[in-house]
Amino acid sequence: IIALFGGFAGIIATCSKKKGNVLPGAAIATALMPPLCTVGYGLATWQPAFFGGAFYLFAINSVFIALSAMIVSYALKMPARGFVTNMKKKQARVVIYSVIILTFIPSLFYGLKLVKRENFNSNAQRFVQEVAFVDDHLLLKHSIDDLNFRIDLIYGGGEFNENTRKNILTKAKKANIDPKSISILQGLQTKNYDNEFDNLNDIQFKISDLTSIIDRQNQQIDSLKFGKIKLSKNLIDSIHFNFPEIIALDLNEKHLIRFDTTLVVKNFQLTSNKVLKSSRRDSIVQLIKLKLPKDSLKVSFSL
Repeated sequence: IIALFGGFAGIIATCSKKKGNVLPGAAIATALMPPLCTVGYGLATWQPAFFGGAFYLFAINSVFIALSAMIVSYALKMPARGFVTNMKKKQARVVIYSVIILTFIPSLFYGLKLVKRENFNSNAQRFVQEVAFVDDHLLLKHSIDDLNFRIDLIYGGGEFNENTRKNILTKAKKANIDPKSISILQGLQTKNYDNEFDNLNDIQFKISDLTSIIDRQNQQIDSLKFGKIKLSKNLIDSIHFNFPEIIALDLNEKHLIRFDTTLVVKNFQLTSNKVLKSSRRDSIVQLIKLKLPKDSLKVSFSL
């Protein structure tokens, strides 16, 4: 489509009174240069898939640029530069139409296949988020194979029952995913799982760790106490929900004594699982100040 409309723009600009190279150059830059660059990359790194796919895309774009130029030439009834017999015209049409069909049909096939893969991948991502926690079972790991249209789920927790399995498959149907494409396993059933999760000791450790997290989350507590400091559970939940990269929060109180007054400063030490950008840190500090506007606060971060 880009090549077709780029070709239209290029040939119309060429046929106009104010001829220029801007529009034809834009058509070449958008439709022909990117695949040619990829062809060069495929050759340099010796990757036949890159080379073949990019060269095919270059061929498609070249054909459709030429097609758009031919359509405009016919529409404007440009004069012939030489005499051509009817037989030569018929032969030329046969060649042109054959090239267009042979170029377009494979691209249509690959395009539909790509759309199906992207659609499956999008539905699968949404489905995985919906089944991350089902009936006290936590999703430990998942894999989405958009080539074979398959989803593998590995859960930790108690023993699976039929209702839980049906619940997951029902959510799959709602996400427009074929239930037959879903494989559901538990953490201790992974000995034969394509050698991807062979280390059962690590899996058992993860299950034990995640189970303890679930137990703590199931406790309904209105507030959390850190020595003499009471920290609102709402603040904890807000930080955990908005900033999942924060994995720990340490809080202590410091008394700053001056001659005229004594200030109580709350020190927040936040631990993250990755380096936080300055904008991300500022957002966390603003959230804390919003929840505790009257307190003197000092916030620091560690990895």
